Amino acid sequence: SRLIEAMAGDAVLPGFSARTELGVPRKTGGIEVQLVAEYAGAELTGQRLRLRNLGKDPLDLAADREGPAGTMAVAYGRDVLRPGEATSAFLVFRKGGLE
Repeated sequence: SRLIEAMAGDAVLPGFSARTELGVPRKTGGIEVQLVAEYAGAELTGQRLRLRNLGKDPLDLAADREGPAGTMAVAYGRDVLRPGEATSAFLVFRKGGLE
């Protein structure tokens, strides 16, 4: 999606506003997730997240293309996340939030 491409390049699409926001990192399973930026448009919202593998095994991100309920698109900065490595994740959902 164009929104994911824009977020990956730190650009803002016309009609969107961007807010850089370093959220508190949350740990879920063996992954640390931190909100880095949010892009708000009339109908869509995009989030750029930072993921870090806290586990001892590589994570196959390419196999997991589903986000939380309500997510329209998901993309990752790399396909495999080795232990200790971090990458970006990009979520796009309709304005109003995730379920």
